[in-house]
Amino acid sequence: MDIGDIERFSGVYKSGQRMGADILLRRFLKLPDSSVVPLSISHGVDIFQWNEPIDIYKAEPIHWAYNPDLYRWSSQFKRTVLLPHPWAIVDSIRDKGLPGEGALVVAPPSSPVNDLALYELLNDRGYKNYSVLVKGRGGEENSNSFWGGMGVNTVSAGPGDEGFYLRLHETLSRFDRIIGCNVSSALFFAASIGKPLEVITDYEFRAYQRPDFLEFVNFKSSKSKEIVRILVHGDDDLRFRVSRDLLGFSLLSEEEQCRSEFIEALGDVTSYFYPPRPRLISRLLGNLALYSGRPGFVNVSLNAIFSEIFDRRMYEMKVNDISLWLDGPNDENLSLKLVRPKGGMTVGGKGF
Repeated sequence: MDIGDIERFSGVYKSGQRMGADILLRRFLKLPDSSVVPLSISHGVDIFQWNEPIDIYKAEPIHWAYNPDLYRWSSQFKRTVLLPHPWAIVDSIRDKGLPGEGALVVAPPSSPVNDLALYELLNDRGYKNYSVLVKGRGGEENSNSFWGGMGVNTVSAGPGDEGFYLRLHETLSRFDRIIGCNVSSALFFAASIGKPLEVITDYEFRAYQRPDFLEFVNFKSSKSKEIVRILVHGDDDLRFRVSRDLLGFSLLSEEEQCRSEFIEALGDVTSYFYPPRPRLISRLLGNLALYSGRPGFVNVSLNAIFSEIFDRRMYEMKVNDISLWLDGPNDENLSLKLVRPKGGMTVGGKGF
C-alpha cells in the first residue's frame, strides 16, 4: 500500500499519538516530524494479563511491541514491530538530575472511599512524610482537597497529552522511594529507573470496570502471576532488571534495526485499519471517522453499536488486585456488580 494512503488517515491513528508516544518514536528513530505512526500500543505495561495483547484491537494496522515475548504474541494477531516502550525512550533523553528525596505513594483511581481507605491504612501502619501521586482519571480535585486536608502533599503527571511521559518521569525522579498498593504501571516505570519499591498487599479499592472485563482478563496467566510476584516480593535489583526487560530498554541500542523494521512494516501494510476489511469499506469507514472526529468508526461492530445504544451497564468493582493476581480471583479479593449508567459517572477505570 502506498504510504500516501496511510498518511491520509493519520488523524484516525490515535493510539500511537496518546501521551506523545509518536513524537518520542520519531525522535528515537530520527524520522521527520510529519511521519505517520499507525501503531497501536499499550501505554501502560502489558504483563500478559489479557487473553489478547492489550490494545491489539485498536484501529491501527501495526502493533508496537516492546519486548520479544510480546512481539511473538502480538504477531499472531497483526503486523507487529519491536520497539522500546515510550517510557524507555523518555529515560534515554531526559536529564536525570538529582537522585530524589522522600516517599511517593502511587494511589489507585480517585474517590472519597478509596482515598480514605488508603489514608487510614497508611496511618495505621505509621507512614509519615509521604506524598501521593493522584492519577488523572476523574475526581482529582476532590482527592487533592482530601489529601491536603490531611496534611499530605499531592503530585500529578497531568493529562495524557504529549508531555505526559516526560512529566511522569520527572515526578517519579523527585522521590527516592515508591510505595504502591495495586498493580500499577507506574511501579514498573519507577523500578526501571532504579527506584526502590514497597508494595502494600492488603489494600482494596473500588472502580468502575467495563462489562466485558471477565472476557478480556486472563487470571490463569502464569507469566502475569510471576511478574506480579517479582513486583511484590522481589528485591530491587530483580525488579529493576525485569521492568527494563518488559519495557525494552535494551532496544535503545538498536536504533538502526528498529528504524529498518518500522519502515519495513509500513511497506507491508495491506489494510488501512484493523481488523482488515475490503479496501472500499475500510476507506469509507476511515472517511467517516475523519470527518466526524470519531476514530471508533473504523472498527465499529454490531455488538458495539448494540452496547452503546441499549446496554451501557458497567461493573462496580471492589478489588485487591495484588491478591487477585497472586492468589487468583475469589470472594475475598474481587466483587463485581453490574449497574446502569449514572450521569457520566460510570466510566471504566474511574473510582467510586
